[in-house]
Amino acid sequence: TSLLLFVAILFSITVTSVSASTTVDSFQIEYDSSSSGYVVEKYLGNDKNVVIPDKFYGKYVTKIGKYAFSKNETVETIQLPSLLTHIEEYAFSECTSLKEITIPPFVVGLGKYAFFGCTSLKTVTTNCKITAINESVFHNCSSLESFSVPKNVKKISSNAFANCTNLADVNIGDNVTLISTDSFTGCSDSLTLIASDDSYTQKFANDNNIKFTDISSLLGDVNNDGTVNVRDCVYIQKYAIKKTGYEIPDGSLIFRCADVNYDGKVDVVDATLVQKYAMHIIEKF
Repeated sequence: TSLLLFVAILFSITVTSVSASTTVDSFQIEYDSSSSGYVVEKYLGNDKNVVIPDKFYGKYVTKIGKYAFSKNETVETIQLPSLLTHIEEYAFSECTSLKEITIPPFVVGLGKYAFFGCTSLKTVTTNCKITAINESVFHNCSSLESFSVPKNVKKISSNAFANCTNLADVNIGDNVTLISTDSFTGCSDSLTLIASDDSYTQKFANDNNIKFTDISSLLGDVNNDGTVNVRDCVYIQKYAIKKTGYEIPDGSLIFRCADVNYDGKVDVVDATLVQKYAMHIIEKF
């Protein structure tokens, strides 16, 4: 009986130590029962290139907590966990050396001010499942050059891209039906919103004196060289056989340009149509 009691107490202590906040390899983590995974509460290291593990203690990392990396001036790249679902408020705010980030596809929540003040952030790649670009998510990201809004997004909130002074273009899908009037405050006069003709985005652009480009005018120009030719066909073919260096992220602007038959996928059918267009066999897609 005494031995069984000792084992029970020891097991209880072990479970408690894993479930409560603890530090593992420069990460302060805590188990979150609501998601059956771990939350990264704080990064305590000073590496330039950070890889957040997919798992701790056999459980997936599902959340990056509030202020987890906030005001870290050292980190330049961060590899996020593959099954991450939430990036909470201010998680990466004022990471002034952060240059690029890829947001995993299962992320459904991107908290306000998540990347606020990331002044070196140049590239954000994502086709996640968020339905809104929340308040000030990319506010003061002065190095950000372009952005493709994930296809499920319906709303772009207040100051979402405010003071993104180098932002040249934003690719916006047809599901967006609300854009706050100050979403692009402080951006360059050369900013162009790219969307479908007669979309809500086109009306918003016209009403707010922002340049607009109809996505159909870019169809087929996969390599963005200003013309549709056999090089675009080859690009799609190499993407179809998964050749390295010819990625076309789902939901991105390049994906929308490559999917010339609007069937929701990029494959050899699109490559054939682009080739026919380039050779003047067909006049339109």
